[in-house]
Amino acid sequence: MKRLALGVLLSTATLSLYAQADSIKIEKVTIEGEKLKEESTYKKELSQEEAKITRQIDLGEILFEFYPEIWYMRKAGIANDLYIRGFSRDNINVLIDGSKIYGACPNRMDPPAFHVSSPQIESITIKEGPFDVENAGSLAAVVNVKTKNPQEGLGGEIGGTYGSWSYRTGYVWGNVGNKFVKVLVGASNQYSKPYESGEGKKVTEYAKYSAGGKPQEYKPQYINDKAFNIDRVWFKTILSPNDNVDITLSYAFENARNVLYPALKMDALYDRTNRLNGDFVMKDIGLKFSIYYNEVKHDMRDTFRTTSNMFPSRGYSMKTYAESKMFGTKLTKDFNFMGFDTTVGIDTYLRNWFADNTQGTNNSIMIPDVDIKDVGLFVKGSKNIDRWTISGGLRYDYNYSKANPNLILRGSNKILITKGLIKNFSNSDNYLSGYIVGKYNFNKKDSVYIGVGHTVRAPDPEERFIALFGMAPWYGNPDLKPTKNTEIDVGGEV
Repeated sequence: MKRLALGVLLSTATLSLYAQADSIKIEKVTIEGEKLKEESTYKKELSQEEAKITRQIDLGEILFEFYPEIWYMRKAGIANDLYIRGFSRDNINVLIDGSKIYGACPNRMDPPAFHVSSPQIESITIKEGPFDVENAGSLAAVVNVKTKNPQEGLGGEIGGTYGSWSYRTGYVWGNVGNKFVKVLVGASNQYSKPYESGEGKKVTEYAKYSAGGKPQEYKPQYINDKAFNIDRVWFKTILSPNDNVDITLSYAFENARNVLYPALKMDALYDRTNRLNGDFVMKDIGLKFSIYYNEVKHDMRDTFRTTSNMFPSRGYSMKTYAESKMFGTKLTKDFNFMGFDTTVGIDTYLRNWFADNTQGTNNSIMIPDVDIKDVGLFVKGSKNIDRWTISGGLRYDYNYSKANPNLILRGSNKILITKGLIKNFSNSDNYLSGYIVGKYNFNKKDSVYIGVGHTVRAPDPEERFIALFGMAPWYGNPDLKPTKNTEIDVGGEV
């Protein structure tokens, strides 16, 4: 299908022009009935077209637009952090094409949802509650963003948006392919200046704090400077040597520059993300193997604030450089066991987080090169019995986390060790998660259900090993126990 789309947003009015061979199908699936079975009681889907027509800036705003139980934390003009049913941070699993991704900033300037843009999105699936056993730590919800797949034939799209405060975005993507090889490439840019409040002030004018005993605010030249400038490129190919095998390879790069965070005391000079994914599927035997790697490099400073004047030669008084890396694999097998549609699998990942902090003349390793290794085994299944759909899942995880003590000793944080505030540098956890759901179908449309779920999340590197000594000490608890959530959901569908 050949398609050209152009959207223009002027202040609060939207004008969209489409020229294409087929009409655009806009559909939001809240319940998919028989096809989803055990997941139908708590799974929602948002289509690519819905994500596009909202003209929201990022994933947090897109989901907030459609679902009342979803909220977001705004610290800047972009990079909003998701809240679902009151839960936030790592209690929500955010996946891109099934792969886990984490931001690098200790203050979550770059939450996971920031690292994908709407032109890349094919669909968004939200699974609420502790009813996911395929991924570790889905304490409150799992949000999986599926990016566009290349299609057979020749196609593509060009789009753009313009709004208040010089907001503009432009994107282009195209694909070409046949039944054996399909390729998609795309690129986009987002740019804006700071938005204004109802009284006509720039949001940057409200950012007045005290840092190190000194007043801090934006320098005059940055009050109406760019609020963010983000470039993205992406690539995906699907190889199909025969009707039963699909091999998918994808890569995406994101470069966010000069992102202002008026709600915080520093801004991001850059935030650079690389994402690689690979999937191997054998359809006839229900086998799927996935492998992924992603990394985020984040540099935040107070360069644009008046406190940086105390150190004119280096251009900042506060700085944190941080890196986050994720490597993971997953192997699943679908089959029928005693009438149950069953999936078994093994899920592994290695997470690394490092952050180096400078405050004035003090330098410390804020997150000391922490590794988290996790191996999970899971099984889930569902079966229709007359008017009932019965389903359940079980998962076992072994989780090991370790910090690098040499990095703590290297910086000013070594006083945390000499005072006995940090004694352990590793920990391990073993835990079970699971759920069971019963759904009674009055007919194809109406039903009632009850579900009980229990999920465990191991503490992240920041919760256990952050080590920041200074005017506002902040250090983790290496002996912190895993967080648990047990939930009962009761409801109906009409």
